[in-house]
Amino acid sequence: DSVEMIRGELRMKSQLAIFDNRNERISLYKSPVVWNDSTQIIADSIIVSMKNKHLHQIQAFGNAFSSSRDDTSYASRINQLSGQFIKVLVTDDSVRTIFSRGDAKSLYFMDTDGQPDGAARNSADSISIEIEKNKPEIIHWLGAVVGDVQVVGQAQAAVVVDRVQAAVGLVGHALHLAGRRHPVQT
Repeated sequence: DSVEMIRGELRMKSQLAIFDNRNERISLYKSPVVWNDSTQIIADSIIVSMKNKHLHQIQAFGNAFSSSRDDTSYASRINQLSGQFIKVLVTDDSVRTIFSRGDAKSLYFMDTDGQPDGAARNSADSISIEIEKNKPEIIHWLGAVVGDVQVVGQAQAAVVVDRVQAAVGLVGHALHLAGRRHPVQT
């Protein structure tokens, strides 16, 4: 069995949840999944913190993975971030910063004037992404940085999506997540 929770755009699911109303914190264990807008996070355990009844941060511990679709026109282009730890900071109900550390890996799809034109895959000791208007604005890679960028035309975009996701080693997560259902408010 599982526990499912819905609070506005925030949806959570796990086999075990502990509510700490005084500290405005929800701890999720045993296959936890959190959805916020177009972002999905999985990990061994997840702590969701609120501030004045609004989402403040999400911390994902152990085998953490985050995926986000920024463009519904290209559903296979799923931006991804993984690591042993991921922290998502939220201000005014919008994600502002995503941070990953411990074998951090990222896959980000680029576009020019709304048309796909490539993908960047990177790994580092830690990765920090600052977000403005729901798009990555500044990305910091720190320690043991390795990465590459594949620039392509629109006709090649689908091939690059498959090749880059497989090379980063995140494709299993992305494909698995695409089929996972989040709790639905009834």
